[in-house]
Amino acid sequence: MDRRKIDAAKCDDAGNPLRLFLFADGFTVYTCQTPKFPHVSKGDKVIETRIVGIEVVCGPIKTVLVYRTDELISGVANITIEMTRQALIDVSILLRQRSLLFPRTLWLQFDNCGETKNKESNTIYISK
Repeated sequence: MDRRKIDAAKCDDAGNPLRLFLFADGFTVYTCQTPKFPHVSKGDKVIETRIVGIEVVCGPIKTVLVYRTDELISGVANITIEMTRQALIDVSILLRQRSLLFPRTLWLQFDNCGETKNKESNTIYISK
């Protein structure tokens, strides 16, 4: 993972990044009762909140994006897909602000948390 981060920080002669590295880790789940009832009954509802951090290395961009979601995105795989999609959008905005092109190589690394259950990193090559 550390080698991929170093490689993702490299740029071409024009200053455009060659690779994008994303490391997603779902690190917190909160459950609370809303509204708060004085007595617990079988019909009370809870709201679950998940916080996911995604470390980004892409040329000169080295940051952590943090996302919060609730039960509107159902299922653990859907959360991972949605957070990765949103991270790609946010990275493209950061690159556009610096007048840089989006790289053609994407490296994804997922922690073995409940949202991912992935054991290996993958390389995706974006074709023209």
